[in-house]
Amino acid sequence: MPFVVLVLGGVVVVNGPAYLPILPPAILYINFVTDGLPALALGVSPIEPDAMKLPPRDPTESFFSKNILTFIGLWLLILGLILFYVFFNAPDIERGRTEVFFLMILGELVIALNIRSLRHSIFSVPPRLPLIFLVIGSIVFTFLIVELPQVREAFGIRQPLISSIASVVAVVLGVTSAFEGTKFCLKRMSKRHLTRQPPIGPG
Repeated sequence: MPFVVLVLGGVVVVNGPAYLPILPPAILYINFVTDGLPALALGVSPIEPDAMKLPPRDPTESFFSKNILTFIGLWLLILGLILFYVFFNAPDIERGRTEVFFLMILGELVIALNIRSLRHSIFSVPPRLPLIFLVIGSIVFTFLIVELPQVREAFGIRQPLISSIASVVAVVLGVTSAFEGTKFCLKRMSKRHLTRQPPIGPG
């Protein structure tokens, strides 16, 4: 979970360990609902519709291709800055932890919906139904368990305010728009690269 590491490390460096924005039980929960089940659903998703039209992958190329590194860098930059801003501008530490908690969960689940294809829009290559159901179920389950006082105490959070949830949703939609714009640019760059390649075969 690079986002958790980024936020924890940055806040601890600035304010010390007493101001952890996410407590260990909350970290474990975020890891469970955003990494485990969505990864299984993504693992059985079909390939992109035009995958057979792409040139062979360079065997010497790293798994972390330019497209993947672009998305990782974009996500770290945008969400990292937002998390810092949300936490340091909260009226108290528990409210800050609450907003960071929900922002991390909703943000990573939205990325799971967008990450099936790094070139095609989520509208042209939509996520499969199992992944959609898992994302919706994870969000509903999260809102249900935070109604329990014992869970909120363990996570160091409060009940979310409607205004806070609205802000988190707005941020997630904004990040999704940024991803869609990046996909559009990468797809156009890929097309230009393909048109410049020499034909394969004798000649």
